[in-house]
Amino acid sequence: MLLLEVFSSQVVYRLTLGVLVALVLLTLTSQFGQFLYLELTTHFRLQYVLASLVCAVALTAFQSWKFVPIALLCAALNAAYLLPYISAAPSSGSAGLHVRVLHANVFKDNSNYQTVLDLVDESNADVVVLQEVTDTWGETDKKSCREVSLFRD
Repeated sequence: MLLLEVFSSQVVYRLTLGVLVALVLLTLTSQFGQFLYLELTTHFRLQYVLASLVCAVALTAFQSWKFVPIALLCAALNAAYLLPYISAAPSSGSAGLHVRVLHANVFKDNSNYQTVLDLVDESNADVVVLQEVTDTWGETDKKSCREVSLFRD
């Protein structure tokens, strides 16, 4: 079932413009991502690109030529932030740096320290990142923590 069969073309056109306005506002807001809550708008740039392109196609179908460049500009601005992540795969002959990372959320109320310490020891990780580690977590078993170099005085 096509969208135009359910809604009139005028409703779809206005909905497209509304989505485009929201995308433009979100794109502009994402430029101020260094502020606490505005930073959340920077996480959806790929979705902004895709939605802007859909709006551009819809506006082209409606022959609304004055809004198509705005949709394309919105898509291009967001795509510019994605380009560093879209790169050619490294050639198989190049030697890359391999780093083993262990990331664990140990839960602040967890008192099973030895299990976590055993995991760190067995993982042979180059970098260990533990979340929700509290002062009491480290004070309870400081000797074991020093053995795996989790805490340093």
